[in-house]
Amino acid sequence: MPDYQYLLSFPLADDSPASVTQFFEQLAAGETPDALPESDERALETSSAEVITLLAGRTRFADGEVTIVGRATPEEFFMPFMALAEWLARWSAGRGPVGYYHHTALAHPTVLYFAAGKPYMAQATATPIGLADGLAMNDQ
Repeated sequence: MPDYQYLLSFPLADDSPASVTQFFEQLAAGETPDALPESDERALETSSAEVITLLAGRTRFADGEVTIVGRATPEEFFMPFMALAEWLARWSAGRGPVGYYHHTALAHPTVLYFAAGKPYMAQATATPIGLADGLAMNDQ
């Protein structure tokens, strides 16, 4: 059973190469590209195929907006997801929070941010508060 769930959603940068746009169009059409465009395989620290596995069948692309929602085992997830975040941040027009990943055995997710072409993360640790009643989740 998969232990990680993840979601990323961000606008693709207007100056992204056509090969990157075509890559997301292929994924959205249900095709599986052979490699990540505009990437240095040596810098990925994992293979393009492992990164693409996290995207294939899990990616929507419409009106310049990329959305990726998936689940993976720890083996499928950790290094490929870090490489994916590094690669995606280069092509994102998103600034600030763009998604999260969550290990199901942990109470809180890790929030992902993109800024200046780089990915950042922060572990969420606060107790969730009710939107309507303002009560802490543990108080109910």
